[in-house]
Amino acid sequence: MTVLEIRFLPGRFHATPWNDGARGGEVEWPPSPWSLLRSIVAGWYTSGGGDFAGIRSAIDALAAPPRYVLPPWKTRPAYEATAHPQNERAELVLDSFVTSRDDAAVAYVIWDDVMFDSRERELLAKVCEQITLLGQSSTPCNIRLASRPPANDPDHVNVDLVARSANPGFLIRRLGVAADVRGNGLFQRLSGSAAEISFDGNRQVSGSVWFDYALPASTTLLHDNRPSVRQMPAHIERFAIEAARGSRRPPLTSAIRVAELVRAAAMKAYTTREQDDAPPVLSGKAARNVSALAHRHAYFLPQDVDEDGLIDHIDIVFPEAYSHEVHRAVLSIREIWSSDLNLAAHERLLVRNIGEADYSIATEWTTVTPFVLDRFPRRGQSSSDRIAADSPEAQLRRSLIYHGFPEPLTIDLTRNPIQRSSGAPIPLEHFRRTRKTDPALPAFHATIRFASPQQGPIALGRYAHFGLGQFTASQAEAASQ
Repeated sequence: MTVLEIRFLPGRFHATPWNDGARGGEVEWPPSPWSLLRSIVAGWYTSGGGDFAGIRSAIDALAAPPRYVLPPWKTRPAYEATAHPQNERAELVLDSFVTSRDDAAVAYVIWDDVMFDSRERELLAKVCEQITLLGQSSTPCNIRLASRPPANDPDHVNVDLVARSANPGFLIRRLGVAADVRGNGLFQRLSGSAAEISFDGNRQVSGSVWFDYALPASTTLLHDNRPSVRQMPAHIERFAIEAARGSRRPPLTSAIRVAELVRAAAMKAYTTREQDDAPPVLSGKAARNVSALAHRHAYFLPQDVDEDGLIDHIDIVFPEAYSHEVHRAVLSIREIWSSDLNLAAHERLLVRNIGEADYSIATEWTTVTPFVLDRFPRRGQSSSDRIAADSPEAQLRRSLIYHGFPEPLTIDLTRNPIQRSSGAPIPLEHFRRTRKTDPALPAFHATIRFASPQQGPIALGRYAHFGLGQFTASQAEAASQ
């Protein structure tokens, strides 16, 4: 058995998980095996770098996933005011940490099947003495090689791999070493600075793998009061869409597909973190396979801000307050991938949060992506007649009411191309207008005029939550604001 005793001097620990964005609110507690090994390698360099063969052999042995014996902890949220460089508006961000009731919290990392001889233990003890900070954390700590963990201490919590644990509680994922990575290759990967860390094609740290650990049912790494104390208000969260190496940004005509991919990434992030189905605000479902009513769930609206015909941003519009768990999941989106974005095969796009977007207010609104009908207009007794109650204009008026807007003064519906302030018009038939196996429904260019100014964004029609049916405020009104 090999045991490392970690004493956190301020009685608290702060570190961001490897798969979480900065200030996402989650804490890497317990510290991941990958972070522990990186700290040991850093300690070896600090100690003078002697006996390379010995430390390499020790690292290989410690690459197996350990178990933990942890002191009782509490997760505490710390809200910090920051100014975003895009809008210079101060906002609160979550920067959580864990604390122990003791002034000097002690945790134990245990490898039950790893045994070292006296020379190897002496080397490892010397290296651990040089470690003052742990992994990505800025928390001061002391690490020493211990003989054994506390025996049956009721004040400590045992955390182990799911496959080795009977804990029925919350599952957490911690980054560790892949089984086929050892020797010089592993040591080199652990030696790089944060800026030098390489990633594989899935944006995962090269040579790493995720291990699932189980917490006891009575413990959690999420602060219980955080979501109820401070819900996120209704707002527009904007993300930049950037092409990865070898890719190009998708055309605006693929807006519906980009919106689908970002929504799927947000739902996956939520279910992975919370071990639960995505809530209606993301899924648009009030229950399994039942659509949510009143359109109060999120809109995913791709944008072509510079009007070059390519999608460069996406706005996620939250019409009403939502939980901080959803906010954390959305902010953790880093990329989307698909082979059908109207580009070359196997496209990967990087997604980067840039803060909140502003609302628009105007009386006149015009489509920037086609308005798609909810269904085909029904025909009357004569093949040339349309039932007025189900005409394209009637469907648009109903959509306005469903999305919370008043009856408009006038509506102009045409089959004209989508006009842009710069660049050539885009014919309606160039836009992708279906999801999965849905039929291709009629699409229109529309202009709406209201009696009083209305706050946007406005998105209407069958695919309003997926980027089609977007309206923009008239340029004259936007310029006067």
